[in-house]
Amino acid sequence: MAEFCSGAVVKATAGREKNEIFVIFKIDNNFAYLVNGKSRPLECPKKKNFRHLQLLKSNSGLNLNLIKNCDVIKYLKDYIKSSDCK
Repeated sequence: MAEFCSGAVVKATAGREKNEIFVIFKIDNNFAYLVNGKSRPLECPKKKNFRHLQLLKSNSGLNLNLIKNCDVIKYLKDYIKSSDCK
C-alpha cells in the first residue's frame, strides 16, 4: 500500500471496472477513490480496495486540486496511447 499515492495511475483487477485505467483521486485508510473523467467523474469517484488495484505509474504529475474531468480524460487517453497497458 505504501507505493499507492494520490495522482497514481492504476488498473482495476476486479469488479465491474476490471481492466479499466484510473487515476487515484484520494486515499482513505485501505481504500482509494478512483476517477477517469467519464464513467467516474471527479464528483463521483469509485471507492476501491488496494488489493484490487495494479499500480501502473506512481505519479501522474496532475495537480489534483485544480484538475477538471476533461484533464483526466486527456491524460489517461495519452497514457494509454503511449504505453502498452491493455
